[in-house]
Amino acid sequence: MNKKFIKIITLVLMSFVFGGCPDGVAPEFVPAAYLANKSDHEIIVYWSHFYSAYYPPSLTIYPDTALPKQYFYAPCGEEVAELDSVALHNPLLFVVEPGDCSCESGFETDPLGTLFSAPPHDTLSVFILHADTVRKYSWDEIRESNNIIVRYDLSKDDVKRFAGYTIPFPPTEAMRDMKMWPPYEEVRKRYEK
Repeated sequence: MNKKFIKIITLVLMSFVFGGCPDGVAPEFVPAAYLANKSDHEIIVYWSHFYSAYYPPSLTIYPDTALPKQYFYAPCGEEVAELDSVALHNPLLFVVEPGDCSCESGFETDPLGTLFSAPPHDTLSVFILHADTVRKYSWDEIRESNNIIVRYDLSKDDVKRFAGYTIPFPPTEAMRDMKMWPPYEEVRKRYEK
């Protein structure tokens, strides 16, 4: 097992042991941040951060900017226990229609803080893929060619700037100086009307 992974798991477990849970009840997960699809096509969103510590196949943590070896998404507002592990790794079950949102959750005590609690504490990477790309190519092919529309690398302060912690896609003028790849100008050019 990789030493970095062992350290991450140890840190997360220690936070539960030393932080404790009042009355032995673990906090619930609640929505912490959203990504609004304001484009005219379906997208797939991969949130890379907190869950990476729990799910080794998804171990992609900034500054590693590659997609993980396996897709993983635990949907907000649904009981994850109702979905089997295969479903959680199928990106086509989590298509975000135009006008809809994807969300990522955190502990109810500090939802946004949870997103930035696992290493590297300061960056939330959000990968956005065209749903047609995911339908046409295997996850390995997409990963190897880095066939994404854009990857946002956001700080906690960046996320706080968005109303209701709702990150827009395509990026808006307010995001011009936020970290993303490809650069803001290139992504905006594709979505100008």
